[in-house]
Amino acid sequence: MNRCYSFIGGEKFGQFIARLPDNSPVSNDAMDNILAKTDKFPCELVLKKKNNSITDPIVWHDYMYNEFAYYMVSDKLKNFISNHFTKNDQIGWIEVIIRHNTIKKKYYVIKFECLPDVLDKTNTSYIPNTDSLLVPCIDISKAEKYSVFPLRMVNGKFPSLLYTTDKLKKELKKANFSNLVFEKSKTSQNGNVLK
Repeated sequence: MNRCYSFIGGEKFGQFIARLPDNSPVSNDAMDNILAKTDKFPCELVLKKKNNSITDPIVWHDYMYNEFAYYMVSDKLKNFISNHFTKNDQIGWIEVIIRHNTIKKKYYVIKFECLPDVLDKTNTSYIPNTDSLLVPCIDISKAEKYSVFPLRMVNGKFPSLLYTTDKLKKELKKANFSNLVFEKSKTSQNGNVLK
């Protein structure tokens, strides 16, 4: 039975995090607005240990943790998602260079031009007296029109969590991307919540 899944990096693989350099020309708080206006990262990021007790070698994952909580992916994962676009996807990418000592690698922040309409509003729970999602329910017939999609975005463009259907999840797993963890999401079909 087809259903939807969220996917993001696994905590156990998050020993390193992409951060602003010490001499950064911008602050963390300003980055959302800068990217929303310019679609360009204003500086390179630096790969740093999350804490000083980590002694493992640097690992360049396909999903890279970063201090902004952006969905930041490798060239390989970006190309995979781009190759699975549907006619309904309105997705763009913002290139960012991450550096560790003398090694530099390209990563990409995913951005959406609009929030896709994938919710089953009847079976979604909201925070009382608001339109803020509490327990979202994804309508599978709507979700199948997209490759990947967010349910929430920062500054109207940047998700920290993506969702997809079972079909694409299987292909992502088969491609063996590093640092991707999938979690079942509440999904409905024809108004009935799937068990």
